[in-house]
Amino acid sequence: MKRLFSVVLAGAVLAACASTSQDQVILKVASSQADCIGVAPQKCLLVQEVADVKAPANSDWEFFYSNIEGFNYEPGYEYTLRIDKARREHVAADQSSIIYRLVDVVDKKATTSANMPKPLTRNR
Repeated sequence: MKRLFSVVLAGAVLAACASTSQDQVILKVASSQADCIGVAPQKCLLVQEVADVKAPANSDWEFFYSNIEGFNYEPGYEYTLRIDKARREHVAADQSSIIYRLVDVVDKKATTSANMPKPLTRNR
């Protein structure tokens, strides 16, 4: 009985954390990650949002500090992903206000992404 209650409670908490408003976007993910600083130094995905799965990216790579639920990144591959974005209603201080969930891996190709940002350097 305690276990059933715990499962129901966990489900209710998870349902309360996410809102029902969702948007779907197409993200291109670069073939390598970059050093970035969020709450602490970490590795970030580099992404470009595109209008259509076949459209070329027309912007610079941007640091992506969140994770994408259901997506397992492998270095050396450039991805085109269909992503659901949902607003999180109750946001912790160090948490993104958006939940990103993988809908579909549209394309995955072994390549080295072009126009990557230069690595961050530290002043000594």
